[in-house]
Amino acid sequence: MWKLFSPVMLSTKKGARTSVYLASSPNALKSNGKYFDKQKETEPSKLAEDVVLADKLWEFSERMIG
Repeated sequence: MWKLFSPVMLSTKKGARTSVYLASSPNALKSNGKYFDKQKETEPSKLAEDVVLADKLWEFSERMIG
């Protein structure tokens, strides 16, 4: 499986870059609540903005944790 997916997967170092950037960059403080990809602000997908889907996910999560 690794050989099949490795061309599209990021290393842990590359995968952490945006999180580290957001945690340590003074510029990131100006972008609270925004979406980022590869250390750049980006528009969220339509799924991320779907309020009905978010409510369903919240309800599912509540059921899963009891």
